[in-house]
Amino acid sequence: TALNKAIKSLVIQDVYLRNSSSIVAEGFEPKYQDKNTSYLIQFKHLVEKTEVLELQDNEGLPQQLMRVFVQVGCRLLNPNNDDGAEAASRVDDDYLVQIEAQYIAEYMMTEPLEQEAIDAFALENVSYHVWPYWRDYLTSLCLRMNLPKIMLPI
Repeated sequence: TALNKAIKSLVIQDVYLRNSSSIVAEGFEPKYQDKNTSYLIQFKHLVEKTEVLELQDNEGLPQQLMRVFVQVGCRLLNPNNDDGAEAASRVDDDYLVQIEAQYIAEYMMTEPLEQEAIDAFALENVSYHVWPYWRDYLTSLCLRMNLPKIMLPI
């Protein structure tokens, strides 16, 4: 399959944070909230795009590097919002806290791949490489912002 060919042809090189933002809503003070409050939580996870770069190795030989951009995020929503909407379907801006990040995962290509293989790998495998970095970042940021511990879905 295209995915298996990509798995055999791609060697992970790096995963790193490209952009991030954290916003606490005006008037919400996490440090002074009741620690027993249960918030509604929304998660964001999007494989945004892929790109293949033409590079040269140390000997001047051409190499291809695949980069995958992944957006992740988490929002704490007011549990007392009485509109009855499920947390997963709410799209309003009535959040208490919003944390978002963009990661790039880079892979050296040992042989050229068709776009179908690149897309399959990006959608099926890359998030497994990004997820530990996102989980660590979110956990650390929640602690620093006096937010409750957030358990990421697997």
